Amino acid sequence: MAKLFCSFFFVLLIFSVASIVPGSDAVKKCQVAWNSYGCELGICNQWCSQQYKNGVGACSTSGFGSHTCLCVYDC
Repeated sequence: MAKLFCSFFFVLLIFSVASIVPGSDAVKKCQVAWNSYGCELGICNQWCSQQYKNGVGACSTSGFGSHTCLCVYDC
């Protein structure tokens, strides 16, 4: 009985992973850095959404406590 349950669980796991793996129609994400002198989240997000369709801006640490606006968008 345990062997049957393990086999069933393994098959279920394989189908679950296969459904999560993105297909060839997945949208590729690109990113661009802007304003390396500092980052204000509101301005960063506004700039990103105006420059790129479906773009989302976020502040990212660029070393030694400085922040850069990082824009992620659909290529």
